[in-house]
Amino acid sequence: MVIGQANFTSTAQGTGKAQLGSPQFIAVDNSGNLWVSDYANGWVTEYTPPFTNGESASLEIGAASFSSPGCATGSTLCEPSGIAFDAGGDLWAGDTQNGSVREYKAPLSLGEGSSVLLGGYYLGSTPTRTSFGPTGLAFDQSGDLWIADGAANRVLEFTQPFTTHEAASLVIGQANFTTNSNRLNQSRLSSPNALAFDHSGNLWVADSYDNRVLEFKAPFSDGESASIAIGQPNLLSVTQNTTQSTLNQPDGVAFDSYGNLWVADTGNNRIAEFVPPFSTGMNASVVIGQNSYLFSGAGADQSSLYGPDSVAAGSGGNLWVADTANVRVLLFVNPSSASTASTTTTQASSSPQAQTATTPASISETAATTGTSSSAGGGVPEFPFQVAVICVFTIALAAAYVFARRRSP
Repeated sequence: MVIGQANFTSTAQGTGKAQLGSPQFIAVDNSGNLWVSDYANGWVTEYTPPFTNGESASLEIGAASFSSPGCATGSTLCEPSGIAFDAGGDLWAGDTQNGSVREYKAPLSLGEGSSVLLGGYYLGSTPTRTSFGPTGLAFDQSGDLWIADGAANRVLEFTQPFTTHEAASLVIGQANFTTNSNRLNQSRLSSPNALAFDHSGNLWVADSYDNRVLEFKAPFSDGESASIAIGQPNLLSVTQNTTQSTLNQPDGVAFDSYGNLWVADTGNNRIAEFVPPFSTGMNASVVIGQNSYLFSGAGADQSSLYGPDSVAAGSGGNLWVADTANVRVLLFVNPSSASTASTTTTQASSSPQAQTATTPASISETAATTGTSSSAGGGVPEFPFQVAVICVFTIALAAAYVFARRRSP
């Protein structure tokens, strides 16, 4: 499936319901609707299932209409970044140009104004608890909002109840709220771009300029050290590379319903899956956008990517990808190599599993995987395997009977 383009080979930018300017971040709400943060057009757009190739957006937040980009009309949003939904269905959007994060109350409507404003102050040379340059957003299991402050090399937590110009309560990536160091160690970040929480409540950060994804264990504390580094052999290495265990400027992270970690490996023009149990320097198990873990070339077709910035997990194990430089969003149906985190105990083999965007003209995320899913959640049903076992057992039994008959007088 492709959103933002009429087909898999077009890469045109545009302004309108069926076009995109620069899709940066994506999110899926509790109803299964797809939301896209369009940096160039200054708005956040909604797409509703059943999804179709080249589908038109049903709603946009941040501008007066689809013919008037947000920044050009003095809208509340200008160069939107990360987006996330709270438990009540309210939309939170990063406003990069204005150094803020804004809340939009459900039910969402065209031209709606924001209700809560976090930040909104000038980000000077010395960071503060109320100023930031927002990139990715995520809510934890308690409903608190976490903001990746890429400009100040840190992640900030804001606690409920949210109030306008509220001060951050906790900082990750820096020793305190006023430092801005990107020196290399396991407690520092360099331009973090995206956030995600795993099923245990641990925080994962796409530490973009350090070419790694870091895990921070709950309960959290100011300036705490990371426990795991994905994309590097250890917590003190930041080398960019193109192999099965390395990354090159990862900009997006997301967990699917199986507990698998998906990383938008932007510099390598690919998406990589990592299956638990997680460990520093582990191998990826699936690659999307490349035919080998050793390739990093860009392309614009059904199985290629160009500068993917964000990933989001849909229903049934489906995966959405913001293929930013190709000005489109792609849907991949249940690409995971493992059904559940609990049943996967080994790393993947060295052979990659390349994936292709799905081709039906119309698709409902819920129905996309029901026809071939097994109890393990993969693409091969259990029934043929069971039949094979029964057949082998029957043949063996018959052979034993014939042998016994021949030996009897």
